[in-house]
Amino acid sequence: MMTARAILLPALLLVVVLICSAEPVGTINEVGTTWCDRQQLGSSGRMISVDESGNVHTLWTNGLTQSPTSRHIFYNIWDPAITDFIWDGGVQVDMGVQACYGAGTVTPDGRYYPVLNGPETAVAGIDFMPHAGSFTNVAIDLPANTDNLYYPKVAFGQDEKLHVLASSDELFSPQLYRAGLHYCRGVPQIDAFGIGTDIEWEDVTPSSCSVLLDSIRVPAYEIVTSRVSDRIAAVWVHSRANDSTFIPYRDNDLYYRFSDDGGNTWSETFNVTNFDPSGTGGVSGPLDENIDTFRVFADVSALFDNDDILHIAFTTSIMRWNADTVVAYASQLWHWDELARLYTPIRALDAAYLSENWAADIGEWEVALQRPSLSYDPVSGSLFCSYQLADTAQWTNQGIPQADAWVSRSNDNGLHWSVGTNVTSTDGGQNTPSGQSLHERDITLSETVSWENGAGYLNMQYILDHDAGCASTSNPTGPPTLNEVHFQRIPIDDIPAQPTVDMCWPQMRVDGTGYPCAEMVRNIAEDRIWDYELGPNFPNPFNPSTTIQFNLSEPALVSLTVHDVLGRQVAALINHGRMNAGTQFVTFDGAGLPSGVYFCRLQAGEQMLTHKMMLLK
Repeated sequence: MMTARAILLPALLLVVVLICSAEPVGTINEVGTTWCDRQQLGSSGRMISVDESGNVHTLWTNGLTQSPTSRHIFYNIWDPAITDFIWDGGVQVDMGVQACYGAGTVTPDGRYYPVLNGPETAVAGIDFMPHAGSFTNVAIDLPANTDNLYYPKVAFGQDEKLHVLASSDELFSPQLYRAGLHYCRGVPQIDAFGIGTDIEWEDVTPSSCSVLLDSIRVPAYEIVTSRVSDRIAAVWVHSRANDSTFIPYRDNDLYYRFSDDGGNTWSETFNVTNFDPSGTGGVSGPLDENIDTFRVFADVSALFDNDDILHIAFTTSIMRWNADTVVAYASQLWHWDELARLYTPIRALDAAYLSENWAADIGEWEVALQRPSLSYDPVSGSLFCSYQLADTAQWTNQGIPQADAWVSRSNDNGLHWSVGTNVTSTDGGQNTPSGQSLHERDITLSETVSWENGAGYLNMQYILDHDAGCASTSNPTGPPTLNEVHFQRIPIDDIPAQPTVDMCWPQMRVDGTGYPCAEMVRNIAEDRIWDYELGPNFPNPFNPSTTIQFNLSEPALVSLTVHDVLGRQVAALINHGRMNAGTQFVTFDGAGLPSGVYFCRLQAGEQMLTHKMMLLK
């Protein structure tokens, strides 16, 4: 039996916590509400962001009524000083008759830039001032021979420009049933008083305001920018089929391209998965008839770490060639990065993961395990991935499973992932009627962990859907309901790194490409545990200097840096220097820094360790 409990916090914030068999992890606040359950078609992009002051910026599609014509993009800010949102229910971003499918990015000082589907084409917004919530809407310039752009995603770069991906709908002959995937770049116009007035769209080639990166069939893509350089990466799902009768989210590969100069020039296209196209007789499972039967599903998440390494999380399902269907219950989440180039499982289900009480079809664009969203901790170097997992013990009276939000953690750059933690633990019950479901969906994390008073937090947003399935579609699996938009602040110390999932199951490709359990890789992973250690600094607390010691079992390239509680680097003590084996001592002088908590970060090879230090003046 589930009840509701009201907790009065010191800031007079009323938080409603759902009590069931387990407590949620962290604290939950209501951002707003919506009659629109599906927030994205394909990848979510970033719907929640955090600035350097710890303010959390959220965005969602707000269905004001049950009618799809009453949808608008809304925005809100969670202020850590008051532990509450600034506006009750949020503020409207768009200025048109309707809008949907929004994403956004934030500058370090807190100016927010949303992008969205307008009634005619894709639109970007610029906030009047940081944290103002008053937006000027600017249509994204159209590439040549296009009438509109849709499903925009955006990232703010080190060059202080907006980098956008969006899709068009007409560049390719009708029999291909494909849209163009375009890269665009905008320059925010800030006047002498700091007021945001406009966005000017640059020509990114001598003759065009866009770069055509590929042709696509599903709006499953993301654009990410580096925090330390001008690197940009575009990551997307590329459909392998051209037949219009073939549902496009079923049979895909994963592609990416990158730019090292802020989008002026782009690399060739890299096929991350490159599944074997041969064979049409397989029936199920990844090894049937010795052909690849995993396929990329229509979602993807990506980010750069502080070493400029691109990390990607994505979903696969098993393709049944003879039935032309996916196995919706047998989905898997994977991590891949451009350094190791290994497919490592974050979590995986097999075909046995089902309930006799579930409907035969759980809905369009849905699988049981899906929607990964990556977050990076710049202090410890840890990666986190949230995801949506359908619970076999919870279903509606239509047989649609209800899902919870889960988070897994990796402390070794994505090589090993922890067994997931259920961070919501809501219990929607069985045979639940419409309006009574407790179904977490459209779960997204901010790109980076935020730090406050020496503690790190994940920032997560999701829809608490009161009728599992999807009402916001041409083929609904239930009626619309008025749903809460939740923000959950999760201490990273409450997400354990151990135990880890089996990195050897499943194997993505039949030929063993990218398989992380080759004997050499296994030995390297085991040996790394003992490669080095970071000892305590002394003295600690200190003023103004302290000595940091670490030990290497063999010579290595080493970086030793110091970061503040927001993850900003304040000192580089060793910058990729070659160090001999043995115990090393390095002095850190904090004379020019204010009192507070700092973190020493040691990196040798692909491994990282951190240690907390206290400067007291």
